[in-house]
Amino acid sequence: MRRLAWLSAVLLLVAAPVLAQPGWTRQVLEDGAVSVNLPIAPTRKTSGATTIYMAAASTDVVAMVMVMPAPEGADAKAGFDAVIEGIGPTDLISRKDLTVQGSPAMLVVARSDDLVLHNLFVHRGERLYQFMTGVQSGRPPPPHAKAFHASVRFREP
Repeated sequence: MRRLAWLSAVLLLVAAPVLAQPGWTRQVLEDGAVSVNLPIAPTRKTSGATTIYMAAASTDVVAMVMVMPAPEGADAKAGFDAVIEGIGPTDLISRKDLTVQGSPAMLVVARSDDLVLHNLFVHRGERLYQFMTGVQSGRPPPPHAKAFHASVRFREP
């Protein structure tokens, strides 16, 4: 998907390898619809119906949350398959289907240029949420990636 390539470029510009960062704090996003632990208060950028929250505590510690409309008329599986198709088979490292608070989700690890991106996609209602962090290729996964993804909480309807 072109969005993944664009987001990878953003991370390349902003981040070197992402390292463990103790002391991340809870941030409430999307008017309280979702909260997640981030290294600092994020900057918010909106482009059309997509909102990006970027939290870069330093050039070494970056986390990003993107909120976009879910594909129209598509169920979660079709939306996730579109994400995988956009990544391309040579860049996909792993994919694991799961649920987050009862919502369909997918954990994707993909290579983009010299980064390995750790993404959690969650299909919730009419929105597709992406929680991403990364590390330079050849390095172990960022220690905070699991904790970052595990910190995701959605407001109950």
